[in-house]
Amino acid sequence: MDAQEANLVGKPNLRRLELSWELDSESESREKVEKVFEALQPHSNLEILKIQGYKGAKFPIWMDYKILSNVVSITLSNCENCRQLPPLWQLPRLRYLAIINLINLEYIVASFQGKRKFPSLEELYIDGLPRLQRLSRQDGSELFPCLTKLEIYDCPELTTLPCLPSAKSLVIRSCNGELLKSTSHFRSLAYLHLDTNCDLVYLPHGILQNLSSLRKMSIRNFKKLKGFTTDRVSLSDLKSLTIYECFELEAFSEQVLKGLNSLQELTVGMCIKFSNLSEGLRHLSALESLTLNECPELVTFPNGIKYLSSLRKLTICGKPSYICDSNCPKLTVLPESIRYEELVILQECREGGHTAEMMNLLSVLQMDRFAPRFYIAAATDNMSLQKARVFEDSLVHKNGVKGSTAQFMQIYRSREVGQSYITSVWTTLLAIAHALWLMIRIRPQVVLCNGPGTCIPLCVLGIRWSSVFYVESIARVKRLSLSGLLLYRLHIADQFFVQWPQLQRKHPQAHYVGCLM
Repeated sequence: MDAQEANLVGKPNLRRLELSWELDSESESREKVEKVFEALQPHSNLEILKIQGYKGAKFPIWMDYKILSNVVSITLSNCENCRQLPPLWQLPRLRYLAIINLINLEYIVASFQGKRKFPSLEELYIDGLPRLQRLSRQDGSELFPCLTKLEIYDCPELTTLPCLPSAKSLVIRSCNGELLKSTSHFRSLAYLHLDTNCDLVYLPHGILQNLSSLRKMSIRNFKKLKGFTTDRVSLSDLKSLTIYECFELEAFSEQVLKGLNSLQELTVGMCIKFSNLSEGLRHLSALESLTLNECPELVTFPNGIKYLSSLRKLTICGKPSYICDSNCPKLTVLPESIRYEELVILQECREGGHTAEMMNLLSVLQMDRFAPRFYIAAATDNMSLQKARVFEDSLVHKNGVKGSTAQFMQIYRSREVGQSYITSVWTTLLAIAHALWLMIRIRPQVVLCNGPGTCIPLCVLGIRWSSVFYVESIARVKRLSLSGLLLYRLHIADQFFVQWPQLQRKHPQAHYVGCLM
């Protein structure tokens, strides 16, 4: 069909438009591709626009505020020949903008005309723009006035960011020192994730000084990082700090920890030279959770840990969701205040690959630290509980004890495979009620699960008194399972682990631990 015959401009009910060019379209001339795109002008009622693989050098004239006045979301990807964007900054209702793999783009805002740019934009996602130098040729107070979330991936030439007064969340991957200095202007920032740098030994001077509203911060894969900064850190509202894959980090200075008096959760993972928490740990009076994952040089805990009156959970592990000293071989003594603390673990299983993965995790668990144990499977799944019983019997023979304290339970499933959604309403209510009864009865301190849908009501209902550890199945390479997505989005899991690095890149709050099978 001819592009003009499609008559998109005459379709007032068209709300979503996705245009994609195949790889073999390279054989067509740019002029022809541009002419076709120009003829695909939609009606002004359009709300969502996605363009992928466009081979032209310029975007159509109709991509302005007159035709796209009602558009709220735009995604542009793999438009490799385009050097300049259309005047999207004029769109009055645009709230979400994603720009991916526009390899020749140098600026998001190229025009000097008009003061107010992107007046309603709330989220900006940019990925794979190797020539991007700045977000705008010219900074100004009216640039991105409503932007709350900014994600920047693989933009090596980007060295500065404008002042973004409304920004609450900032994610930067493949970041350079000059770009990091711009974060000091983000006074309203609540979440900061910095990922991948091969040069910095210390974070640039002053970048944390003005982040008084920051509540959650994570740093990953800074290969040479030895410390936060040489100046005083004052993050009085910071609640969560995660440091992962910083291979040269050896310790936290007391000066750094002294400025984190509101910190509730501290995680250090895969920092192979990390050996000392320092006596500054005593300043973390609000700390509730401390996790040390694969820190082989860690020898002991400072005396200051005894002053952490709010500490509820200490996790030392090499693989997810269990306390295991084998990956901290030099750590021989645990703090006396928690050494004999009783732990209860609930393990959730399902027939098939989930059960095999769960048994693999349990095989390296220090079982004497988790008792009693409760195995829960779907009411229609007898195979998983049988495997769990065999596993518990093997522990009895191995350890020479008289009997196991494990208990085996079943829970109604919300929906069986192939069951209609109408009839699943009743079974869902029944499953929730049953899960509530179980959780009140057991009240586990630890919930360990790895994907089956039966884990959702258990995790949701147990969040009040349980620490939830979720391990995504090894079969999930590119996307989270529905169970994992719900637990991740709702922030139900205290620790969320994935077994593939590309999943961690998509979900930066998850922890990548490699293949566990």
